[in-house]
Amino acid sequence: MRILDTEIEGAKLICPKVFSDTRGRFFECFHQKAYSLLETVFVQDNFSVSQKNTLRGMHFSHQKKLVGVFLGKVFDVIVDLRKNSPTYKKWQGFIG
Repeated sequence: MRILDTEIEGAKLICPKVFSDTRGRFFECFHQKAYSLLETVFVQDNFSVSQKNTLRGMHFSHQKKLVGVFLGKVFDVIVDLRKNSPTYKKWQGFIG
């Protein structure tokens, strides 16, 4: 699992190692030691299924989010709305 910095201070991109063979694919979606490097505790895990071209709402909160894609693609955007942040008003999009 690789944990990469983004252009937004404090936001990370988590890239699991995916192992593929003729049977399919396997990856660890959670590994306590790797996630402990983030210095946060995830307290909730949600799963949703969306039809193609679905737009999900914007969420303004101080909670940390963990977004994953199991099938298909998603365009996910983060915007720094913390007024005292050095990356205030900066945004970054990811396709995953």
